[in-house]
Amino acid sequence: MKRIVVLSLLVLFAAAGSASAQRCLPGQLSLEIAGGPVDGVILQNERSAYRFFGRLALNRYNRNKTQWSFALTYLQKDYAYNTVILPMAQITAEAGYFIPLLSDRKRNLIFSAGLSAAAGYETTG
Repeated sequence: MKRIVVLSLLVLFAAAGSASAQRCLPGQLSLEIAGGPVDGVILQNERSAYRFFGRLALNRYNRNKTQWSFALTYLQKDYAYNTVILPMAQITAEAGYFIPLLSDRKRNLIFSAGLSAAAGYETTG
């Protein structure tokens, strides 16, 4: 299984084309894709209840070294109650503005602070 995951990642990186470092240049856009399990390291527990999340975020760096961030997040978490599975899904949108507080000379490590707002929608079965 581990071999299949590593091979799949290598194929994905090769198909992506060229890669470059994130240097926080003015006008530069970055895309963040994240996902994984919730409450542990399994996607499905012993009662067949799913627990996972996915996140898609877009960041834009400005001329004055500040950053705009926009994100969409989906969370699926099923609860087992007696013999029934109760699904809970959550969709969240977020927007924020961040300013750098501390960084090294070459901007390899940056600590930022900012404000963000989130709005969402939750469904339960």
